[in-house]
This record gives sequence, structure tokens and C-alpha cells, in this order.
Amino acid sequence: MTLYAEIGRNNRTTLVLFLIYSLFYGLVFATFLIVVGFQPDLPLFTLTSVFLLLIFYFIIFPRAPQMVLSVTGARELKKKEDPYLYNVVEGLAIGAGIPMPKIYVIESEALNAFATGIDPNHSYVAITSALRKKLNRLELEGVLAHEMSHIKNFDIRTMLVASMFAMAIALLANLGLRMMWTRSSSDDRKNGGGAVFAIAIVFLFLAPIISLLMRLAISRNREYAADASGAMLTRYPPGLASALEKIKTEYEKKPVQMKGANDATRHLFIFDPMKRQLMSLLSTHPDIDDRIKRLKAM
Repeated sequence: MTLYAEIGRNNRTTLVLFLIYSLFYGLVFATFLIVVGFQPDLPLFTLTSVFLLLIFYFIIFPRAPQMVLSVTGARELKKKEDPYLYNVVEGLAIGAGIPMPKIYVIESEALNAFATGIDPNHSYVAITSALRKKLNRLELEGVLAHEMSHIKNFDIRTMLVASMFAMAIALLANLGLRMMWTRSSSDDRKNGGGAVFAIAIVFLFLAPIISLLMRLAISRNREYAADASGAMLTRYPPGLASALEKIKTEYEKKPVQMKGANDATRHLFIFDPMKRQLMSLLSTHPDIDDRIKRLKAM
């Protein structure tokens, strides 16, 4: 498969997943309103559901990147500290046609990197000190091109919005279930509404789980897209493939946990720092062997 075909396929898949996610959020919100006994018309329903998302967007969204950098212990890198790394990122930014992101270093023995930010004009690339030391020039360019592609493709915003959906759904489900247990439903049972409430309880209970699976599917898809876009940026897919092989080998020899790695941040990294792949549906990243295989086939 060509690079263009791979990128196009992944972008289409992400669009479909987000449309499904949006519809699912609307269904959860509608169920929540039914639970609290409110029956709004369509315009009011749309306005209130969008209003809730806007609260998350303007309050949590702008602060998320700095929170991630803080919890991982990242510090900003000055050009004089590592001119070569700085120049590599600068060159890739020019090639990608995006502003130069700020570079951060994480003092860690783990081999990892990530990009974050709210848009290309407010973006950050972080790399661990161990990864900086272990990779050769082509491998380093491959990893950084992958992260720069996340910025160019607006994946950093995509995953923040996906997290925003997840938080909103979890909040609605939690509030809805609490209100269902405290609200008297005797009248509903008399009117035959007991079955509806039972279905609503089950749905709200499962909603955060379904939301998680959707968010993870989007995360895995964007990793594939960033691999392909990064390979196009360097014009050398074997560089990233070799870096991923080195990261995998080092992790298998000595698993190192990263500071700040948790369920809220693990999707950001080029390699899942928690590596809890009990099953593919619960993984933030595609299988690394499959990613390597795809890169070598490009």
C-alpha cells in the first residue's frame, strides 16, 4: 500500500469513528435527560448537549497540554543544550509546513516520546533522555517525524476532543445512575415505564465502557496515520521501523515505567508506556509488530 493510500484510509476511518462517537454522546445525553424526567424538543436538546461540551472545551481543553507536560516531569529544552535535536525538529517543522513546536526532555530510562498541544501554533514535542541517546540519526528523525505528524494532522486536538467526549459521557452516566437510584419510580412502574428505566440503567452503566473502546479505537487509528505521515515526511519508512524495533527490544529486556503515565495520558506516547495489551480492543496503540510490518511494506 502506498503512503498516500495508507494516510487516506486512516483519515476516513477516524472520521467515521468520530461521527459514531458524536452520535453515541447524543444518545447518552438523551438517556440522561429521560432519567431526570426531562423531555426536551430537538433544538433544546441540541443546544444543551453542545453547551456541556463547550464547558469542557473552554475550561479543560486549553490546560490539558501543560498538565501532561507537568505530570511527566518534562522540562523545556534550550537550543544550546542540544543543537542537533533542535535543528532536526526545526527541519521537520519546515518540511511539514507547521510552526516550530517547543521541545521538552523527560529524564527517564524509558524509550518514549509524545506530542501534545491544542493546535500546531501551540504544540510541544517531548522525548525521553534515554531515547535521545539510543537512537541513531535516521531513527531519531523517524520518531520525531511521527510526532510532528501528530501535530500536522491535528491528532493532538483529535485525542483531546475524544478525551473530552469521554469525560462528558462518564459524567452524564455517573450522574444519571445516581439520580436513578434516588428517584422514586413507582409512578413509572404503574405506567409501564419500569422496563424503560431498566434499559436506561443498563445503557448508562455500559456507556463509559463503550466510550472507552471508541476512544481507544480512534487512538490506534491515529497511530497508524502518524506512522504513514511521518514516513512521508522523512521519505524513509525504515528509520521509524528501526526505532520501533529498538524500543520494543529494550522494553522486553527491561520494562521501565514512566512518570505520569496513566490511563489519561498513555495514548499520547509513541509506545504505550503501560503496555497492558490484554486484548487489542483495550490497547491505546496498534500491535507494534504490525506497525513495523506496515512501515517496511511502504
